Amino acid sequence: MGGERLQMVMQEFSLKEPKRGLEVTQTRGRFELAGDTMRLANFQTRWGGTEIRAHLWLVGPARSFRVSKLDVKCELSDIGRLLQAPEGSYRGRLDLTAEGQGTFDDPKLQAAISSGPLTARDFRAEKISAAIDVQNGRAQLKRFEVISGPGYLDAEGMYEWATARYRLSAEVHCLDLGDILPEQRNPLRTDINGRLLLEGSGFQLERIKASAAVLLSGSSFSGIPLDTLECRLSASGPALEIQRFHLRSGQAVMDIRGDVYPRAVSIELETDEIELSQFGPLVGIKDLSGRLRF
Repeated sequence: MGGERLQMVMQEFSLKEPKRGLEVTQTRGRFELAGDTMRLANFQTRWGGTEIRAHLWLVGPARSFRVSKLDVKCELSDIGRLLQAPEGSYRGRLDLTAEGQGTFDDPKLQAAISSGPLTARDFRAEKISAAIDVQNGRAQLKRFEVISGPGYLDAEGMYEWATARYRLSAEVHCLDLGDILPEQRNPLRTDINGRLLLEGSGFQLERIKASAAVLLSGSSFSGIPLDTLECRLSASGPALEIQRFHLRSGQAVMDIRGDVYPRAVSIELETDEIELSQFGPLVGIKDLSGRLRF
């Protein structure tokens, strides 16, 4: 750990940029550089209502690190001012805590995210929480929860970078996308209940081997009932197989099976007689009527 040595102590350092309303205050801590080792000790800074506390070190040649403390309390209104977004488009607070050590190739890290009610431009939620654990070549999403009104989304999953294997499962209950997505003249109102499953390996198109399933029941989209939706897909390289697609909405029933290739498509589709009037609200046509069968 030879080489140049540098030590800098910060006490009540401040910075102000009036154009964007940026003001950094109460910055203190100690920065040390000894050869290839960097250390940031007892660092603390404030930016409006946002506060960051950290204690970490980094060794360059060994590509190793240690984070004994990282605590971020982020006021989203500060982000809005930095981005010069309209007043009120960013509201709420997001908290992040993390600690860990190891190398960049084999890190060990635990992190947690939490919030109360927040708005970030077009996204709105009453609560967000997540817990992430990284060790032994695997990143595990132990919990990801979003609450919006009476609805919630709860998910968990994992990713292994040596094998590129991944898995994700999510459960949705009474989720109204109109409470989350941008406000529109004719807002989308939904009541989504069900599960999402995804498992596989690989991200390059030629190497993908994955399966996915969407299972919904007792749901609705803009007043249209979605009694049952079962969709099961599998992918092997560029080929996609629709193993089962079954939809029931009121008296309407649709079943699809088939294969999709880069240069060919083979689909089998069967429906019962569909009353078109029930789909009028979804497409914005009040007087839609008739029956369709194919």
